[in-house]
Amino acid sequence: MDSAKMKVLLRDSFCLAIEQSLGESPKECMQKLSQGYISSLAFSCEGDKFTLYVVSTLQFLQHISSVMLFDDEPSEEVLQDISKELANLVAGVAKVSANKNSVAFGIATPLFVGAGGFRAPFNDFYHFEYGQNLYCSLYWIRH
Repeated sequence: MDSAKMKVLLRDSFCLAIEQSLGESPKECMQKLSQGYISSLAFSCEGDKFTLYVVSTLQFLQHISSVMLFDDEPSEEVLQDISKELANLVAGVAKVSANKNSVAFGIATPLFVGAGGFRAPFNDFYHFEYGQNLYCSLYWIRH
């Protein structure tokens, strides 16, 4: 899959995953996250291997916890789980979309990378805002 199609697939997958989970779609924005809760997920598409990184603000993860888990004060462990599940949701929606178009797409188990600065290499990205001041960035690299 060429870079432009991959970019659209990941953008649309993130937006759909958030809309299905939280009730409304995020908006693209210019707020680049270089700090936050970071999860990663390896995936393959048509034989090419990628790593997706999801960088989320604490406030975004707390909002997801409040809406989906009815937990307004999530523990650190819950925040880490939500971070991983966010990567899993994006990749899962991308896989369903790719498979509908007869495109081979595989995903691995998401990993929590850590909370702090994001420094991994990447080829492309998207930045999103949900509501007001809730941010998340996607970064990915083709290996």
